[in-house]
Formats: sequence, structure tokens, C-alpha cells
Amino acid sequence: TMHPRYLFRLQSCPVGPQAARYVRWQERFVAQLPDSLRRRLVVRLYPYDYGWGVIEWWQARFPEVRLQRRVPAFQTALTQAAITVIDHPSTTLLEAIAADV
Repeated sequence: TMHPRYLFRLQSCPVGPQAARYVRWQERFVAQLPDSLRRRLVVRLYPYDYGWGVIEWWQARFPEVRLQRRVPAFQTALTQAAITVIDHPSTTLLEAIAADV
């Protein structure tokens, strides 16, 4: 997922330095994967970047990771994945449960 850089409504999401910690958590997770798995990893990006430069960050840090934005359809990608990692409980988690994944 990705979050706006500036608060525009009250909601539960990382803000300020919490957002940087959230990205570092993702980085630590991917860095711990063996190279063979990292080359097979597909990261499905949130459709809006909110000015964070997410694509550039992923490409600079993990150029071997494939980035995906909305293609193929989420349900197709979900059912074709060998394993799915969801980093927070929101719509993606609910859709995975509904798809029995």
C-alpha cells in the first residue's frame, strides 16, 4: 500500500516518521529473501504514489524485483501466486480471504 504524504482525513495509517519506518520494514523483509526468491518476487504497487517516488525507490534498492500496477487483474494475480504477502489488514486482505487464498 501507499499513504498520502500529508494528513487529509483522520484515519489509521502511518504518518510522519511512521511512514518511513513502514518503508524500512518492507525493505528489511525483501532484503532477507534469498536472491532466487527475490528475482521471482512481484510487488503490486498501490495505484497512487502520493509523491513518495515508490517506483524509483524499488528500482534503486531492488532492481531485480518486478513491479506491477493493476495488470493483470488483482484476482487473477492473486490466484496465480505461489504465496501472497499482505502487509496490512485492509481491502487486499479481505479480497484474498474472499478468494480463499
